[in-house]
Amino acid sequence: MHASRSHRLLRGFTLLVALGLLGQGCADDTANDEGSDVVASEDADAAPDVSDVSDVSDVQDATGTDADADASAGPGTGEGVFARGCPAPDAAVARELIGDEALTGPNALGGAGDFLLANTHAAYVIQGVYEPRRTYWYYGGQPIDAAPVSGCEQAAPERFDEMGVILGTLDLGAFEQSVLRGFRAERVEVVETSDGSAHIRATGTDDFFWLIELELVRRAFSAGSPRGLSEPMGIEVVVDYVLPADSPALRMEVTVRNVADRSVSVVAGLVNFFADTTRGTFYNEDRLAFGGLNLALGIPWLVSFAPDYGLAVAMRNAQAGTINIAGVDALVNVTQFLEGARLRPAGADGAERTDTYFVSVGTSANAAVVPFLDVLEEALPGVGWSLAPTRFEVRAAPDERAVAGAEIVVERQNLDGDWSAVDTLRTNADGQFEGGIVALDGTREHRARAFAEGRGTSAPVRFTPGQADPVQLALADTATITIAVTDDTGAAMPAKVLLWQAGQIVDRAYVGPFALELPVAAGSYELTVSRGFEYEVYDAPLVVEGGVDASLEIALARVVDTSGSLSMDGHVHAGPSPDSPIPVPVRALTLAAENVEVAVSTDHEAILPWAPVFEELGLTPWVRTVLGEEVTPPLPEHSNAYPFPDRSDEAARGVQVDWFGKDIAGVFAASRERGAQVVALNHPRNGCNYMCLIGYDRITGEPTLEDPTLLAFEPNATLWSWDFDTVEYLNGHRDVFVDPAAPNETGTFDDWMSFLNHGQRITATGVTDVHGLDAQGSPRTYFLAPTDAPAEFEDQMLVDAMLGGRAQVSTGAFARVSIEGASFGDTVQVPGGEVALNVRIDALPEINVSQVQVFANCDQVALLDATAPDAVTKFDDTIAFTLEADAHVVVVAHGEGLLPRPFPQFDPRGVPRVTTNPIYVDVDGDGLWTAPGGRACTYDRPFDGKSHLHGPIQIPEAVGSDALYANDAGAHACPCSAGHVHEEH
Repeated sequence: MHASRSHRLLRGFTLLVALGLLGQGCADDTANDEGSDVVASEDADAAPDVSDVSDVSDVQDATGTDADADASAGPGTGEGVFARGCPAPDAAVARELIGDEALTGPNALGGAGDFLLANTHAAYVIQGVYEPRRTYWYYGGQPIDAAPVSGCEQAAPERFDEMGVILGTLDLGAFEQSVLRGFRAERVEVVETSDGSAHIRATGTDDFFWLIELELVRRAFSAGSPRGLSEPMGIEVVVDYVLPADSPALRMEVTVRNVADRSVSVVAGLVNFFADTTRGTFYNEDRLAFGGLNLALGIPWLVSFAPDYGLAVAMRNAQAGTINIAGVDALVNVTQFLEGARLRPAGADGAERTDTYFVSVGTSANAAVVPFLDVLEEALPGVGWSLAPTRFEVRAAPDERAVAGAEIVVERQNLDGDWSAVDTLRTNADGQFEGGIVALDGTREHRARAFAEGRGTSAPVRFTPGQADPVQLALADTATITIAVTDDTGAAMPAKVLLWQAGQIVDRAYVGPFALELPVAAGSYELTVSRGFEYEVYDAPLVVEGGVDASLEIALARVVDTSGSLSMDGHVHAGPSPDSPIPVPVRALTLAAENVEVAVSTDHEAILPWAPVFEELGLTPWVRTVLGEEVTPPLPEHSNAYPFPDRSDEAARGVQVDWFGKDIAGVFAASRERGAQVVALNHPRNGCNYMCLIGYDRITGEPTLEDPTLLAFEPNATLWSWDFDTVEYLNGHRDVFVDPAAPNETGTFDDWMSFLNHGQRITATGVTDVHGLDAQGSPRTYFLAPTDAPAEFEDQMLVDAMLGGRAQVSTGAFARVSIEGASFGDTVQVPGGEVALNVRIDALPEINVSQVQVFANCDQVALLDATAPDAVTKFDDTIAFTLEADAHVVVVAHGEGLLPRPFPQFDPRGVPRVTTNPIYVDVDGDGLWTAPGGRACTYDRPFDGKSHLHGPIQIPEAVGSDALYANDAGAHACPCSAGHVHEEH
């Protein structure tokens, strides 16, 4: 039986942590300033030499039926994908995979029913046509695996993710009116050749690319020009994959043929989902911004790489560029994109066009790009390229020791004068690289920088590709600092380690329940060690002498008592999400280090269990995980749902929720049908999101938009549903109160109050929506639980708390609130309405809490100064007030100034330190809580007229790199001075 992706994925990630193979090195900054000049060239439309479709051996149609399975292969025997035979030295092989045949690696997707192209240099897998799919992409016929090959064996683990072809018509005057659809293969087949090459053909048409489809509908509505769903374009699409016998470069010929009796403009592009075990980089000449899009111009190729792997993608005879829409990156022909690419009516000359792409794979970034020299006449239009034999030497002070395994980034100045990477190399055991490096023609300068773990980044050295003298790069001397972190009883525990210089993070590490061996460049630092909001922060100078190893044992005392509650982050992404570069083992360690005790896995369109990884890493005494999904329609809105039954053995992405074309009630219902017990409405006011689009009226509890078709729904579609249980009151650190300058885009507090006023007991939560590093757990949700031990946690505890409103939202403080013994989510009888509200607010002394605010039915009934803003207990008192009717009572505490520097920084005005879910007060004595109904809220914004703040808060810029490393002692980040590899979303 072919192993599901989820099982291989989890095993592979764990192995990466154990072997230290994850993301070593430091990447360049590929984001340059936006420009306005567009470099364009004529588009080459010459059709390639493609075999006739009738020359077929293996055929698979849209039913997934194998019409003629061919077991032929080259001489010899192998394993895995070559179990039926090896490619011959003088011929490539194309065949359908059967049985357990598959490439191996942390990102391998392919298996029985998919198609293999292989030679003695590379192997590629093209997805067949079947359901359920194994991919994020909706349809078959696209590349899903790629690995370098040496003879009859894989030369590196499979680290590609997947790719899709997009097609459409563009309206540059109003981009939201454009059409961007996906390629849907209806038939995949092996085409016989006479030249020793391997050839697979996928034939089909265009179909919805739902993510972008609904994003364009959303933008059109916001722009005041509503549009419906796109229609079929009237085209036939043929994608030919051709692998020659003697090269790792796979040729992709995308032929678009007009079958309609009218002309049509069709642009094509590639959507690249690069794996979380790799880093992406690319050279670009310029940037252009228009219509809410950023278009990177002048790209010779895209590269995704790891220390043992490289994959590159390029276009032939095209001005290549990239766009990003709805979080998806696409490689496009800029000439087509800006000028259009019209096809004449069916049967006429000019009724079809072929665009040619290349994909190459190797054991390094450099090895993946080099084969393009034989297939790309120009790197850029009008700019040729060559491989310039150049020698590099990387040595470390003080005795010029060779640095093996150092990463060398070769950069060239672009049109703006910014440095952009053109090649990435790695030194051998002698600290050298000698071979051909990518040299783009022209007079622009080149430079090189080196990076090695624990040695920082070298000063850049300018050079001329091909020069006779070696390029010498100097790195700092290093030492190993062993750090062990314990609680105040001496028990080992996870924690976060940051090294600072001049107020900036230069290294980030995560200690597990074991000692961390951290290579550090010689120098003077400030060291901080932290473990979330409940433990003291260690902050002290650290001097590292080169070659002198040292050990530190650091005890962190628990300062804030949160007994009776567990901390939770209900919106967390990892590698199964296409937009998260963080593998599951690293995510597990970061959560444990931040003292997040329960994490909900909310990967986009994937319900894959993280629990086996947490267990294998031995982290379950500190953090547990709940199986969830972020259901991702741009319309109506993203929603999280959990816990789900594990069905990862049935489908590679775990049988994700089918949201395509559904309204909000349908999306919620689909999540519950899949088995979710809790449904969360995500970030509804972070900009003009769904509640803004439909004009949700807080007084009526209904949308003001009356016509669902304006959002491309059916005429009878439901625009609002109360079938959700929680709302992301805080998604990141955003002001929760209404901004008068943007009332429709702000005010999650007022929305939540509206829900409660209308009798909907929706639980407010705080989440990070973390995709990269360093935000998990801030904000967080504390929920009441029958145990303080994560090891004893069960999913039902979280379900009960979320459905019962037994939670509070924290960005640094913890509240204990009660009325006559009743707390969050409880209903308490107070005849006569004389309320005595007990409030205690605790936080680390370094976390300021200055004000306590009390609301009843969203009216402010108390606003008090904290009695000890800089102590552990900030406020501990009874607040008395009188209610005339039943009410929901909520406590909010506010603070001033920044948090201790290990934590994410934000302007605290409008971002409460803590918010409790309500206590429901029965005043009339009927034994029930009666909601007040729609009403306006009355309250003071925090610190209005009382603030000690003067002028804007100075928030430190995000510094340091999120580039990850992993070894058997934990994961840590490199100090990339040039930019971010894994950025927060």
